[in-house]
Amino acid sequence: MKIVRLIIIVVFFAISGKAQIGYLNYDKMHIGQEVSAHSARMLGLAGSGLALQGAYGQGVVNPALIVSAQKGFGFKAGFAVNKLIENREYPYYDSFVGFNDYGSYAYNAHWYYKAYFALRFSAKAPWGSWFALQAGFTPLLDFRYDYTEEVRDPVAKSDQLLGYNWISQDGVMNMGYLALGYQVFPKWTLGLTLGMVRGSIDSTEQIEPKISGAFLSRSSTQRSRTLQRTPLVVSLGTHYQLTDRLGLAASVRLPFSLSFDGKVKSSSDSAWTSYNEKLTYPLRLGTGFDYRFQNILQARVFADFYYEFWSHFKDSRTTHRSFRDTYTIRAGIEHIFFDKLPFRVGFAFNQLPQNPDLTKTLLTVGTGWKIGPADLDAAAGIVHQQFFQPDIFPDTIYGLPARTDLDRVTWTSYFLRLDVSYHFFD
Repeated sequence: MKIVRLIIIVVFFAISGKAQIGYLNYDKMHIGQEVSAHSARMLGLAGSGLALQGAYGQGVVNPALIVSAQKGFGFKAGFAVNKLIENREYPYYDSFVGFNDYGSYAYNAHWYYKAYFALRFSAKAPWGSWFALQAGFTPLLDFRYDYTEEVRDPVAKSDQLLGYNWISQDGVMNMGYLALGYQVFPKWTLGLTLGMVRGSIDSTEQIEPKISGAFLSRSSTQRSRTLQRTPLVVSLGTHYQLTDRLGLAASVRLPFSLSFDGKVKSSSDSAWTSYNEKLTYPLRLGTGFDYRFQNILQARVFADFYYEFWSHFKDSRTTHRSFRDTYTIRAGIEHIFFDKLPFRVGFAFNQLPQNPDLTKTLLTVGTGWKIGPADLDAAAGIVHQQFFQPDIFPDTIYGLPARTDLDRVTWTSYFLRLDVSYHFFD
């Protein structure tokens, strides 16, 4: 309980930090938001468990973990649910032009869904070493974003409706992968994952005036991006069982690129304009450990550290932006009651590459139920972020005075995972 209280205190201070200028919505739409938990168990541990041997979800980031000292076949299937709540507020002033407070003018809440699965086979080679193969399908980068705002006259007492502005984007880069894990020595395993990415991104931005005017008309812009080829994502991993209670692990994900055939069309032009775009994602290094207590608690503690070289990120169409290298810390605790009921809690903290002062803190909890060879797992997580940003749609669109001050934007993200796994062992 003391450890849980400490995690809650750290999270409180982390999410209560000073807000910075950020463009999280644009970055999610343009370069995507990486999915860090590929199973309910992983989410319950806040994505930690780089040294959690035998785990399904961790096979994506450290394939050495899929090796199990049991011969047989198994599968896992699950469902991921995310909810993003965005609240945009503008500053308002008194008659003496003194700042009063922020007032909300756009509130959006949207649910997003995605399925994932994995199949695994493990066996013992004739020379005595264990090996395992795992094939699966999981979301890798999420580009989905939806936004709607209602525009009203801030001066007129009637609070006249001027129009609606909205953005809708759909698209997920999904990865089908094949992982191989091999036991080099009794306490040392190595692994390799080859992932193939597929997907497309479609977005619409629209302005819908509800009043008439000389320069007011409905307008929209449509964009579409389709992968030119199937990119390959390569991950390498290793695990070493130092003692009966302590395991060590490391992983490497090599840089990979997404090359898009893009096209854009506005309501003023019926023809599509084509363009090419290439996004190169950076090298990621990770290390972690798994420690098992021997006291009455009998809990397992996981801690991971990742470093990503975002300063090497490249965007063929936007060369003026520069990102910085980032680090991520993930930690989780797992305790299984009565050999059937797991309880998990996790904490993750990472910098954002757009601004070193922008951070993201994730707090998670998870549980499950073991019924013979079957495991049912569930987990939930929350992230709270606040940043400042210029207005997405300028007020001048509706003939209002230009506003130069910044909006205060609050993002609250909820993550839910539910999956089931079954093992057929000899």
